[in-house]
Amino acid sequence: MVSGRFWIDLEDQVIELGPGQGVVVPKGVPPAIRDRLTSVLEEAIASPSVIERFQKVGYEAAFKRYSDWPGFIAKETAEMKELARQGGIKEE
Repeated sequence: MVSGRFWIDLEDQVIELGPGQGVVVPKGVPPAIRDRLTSVLEEAIASPSVIERFQKVGYEAAFKRYSDWPGFIAKETAEMKELARQGGIKEE
């Protein structure tokens, strides 16, 4: 995942937000191909030259494996729901 981060100060708490991008493959892709793609992307994102390029435009290079996404999305969703609740924001 690649993200540009910014912070919002809401008096008693600071919220860190930012867009993220991911790479997806079709369901049924052989695990060997998925794992190879994962390794190549992880290595590329950890490259000093890639990190430097991201930092120049205000982004933070961060990598999440496919197995990390369900927990990450669940955590982000719970945090956003709580912020909406605290802010009195209702779903329409």
